[in-house]
Amino acid sequence: IAVSVDPSAMPRIEDPNMINIMRRCDLIRGIYISRIQTEKADVCICPDMSDTHWSEFLSSREFMRIGEEEARKRLPEIRKATRRRRNWLFRLLSS
Repeated sequence: IAVSVDPSAMPRIEDPNMINIMRRCDLIRGIYISRIQTEKADVCICPDMSDTHWSEFLSSREFMRIGEEEARKRLPEIRKATRRRRNWLFRLLSS
């Protein structure tokens, strides 16, 4: 089970200076690596965090609530994936 809070869209860089371009490159690299990792997951929980910034530490309870809601929506898929993982034949063939 994976969780991805990657942005679905990136705003235009208003001031395209070297620092902002480097930050954007780092963000794109992070999103790319995250997508590679989430593709390997049986279930990926992707809460909508589009109106948030990673540095909003005071909003952590709200972030957790959003994540819990999204996880509850995906419970049937999560249960199905965990049943499949427990199956000894599935584990044997996926090794």
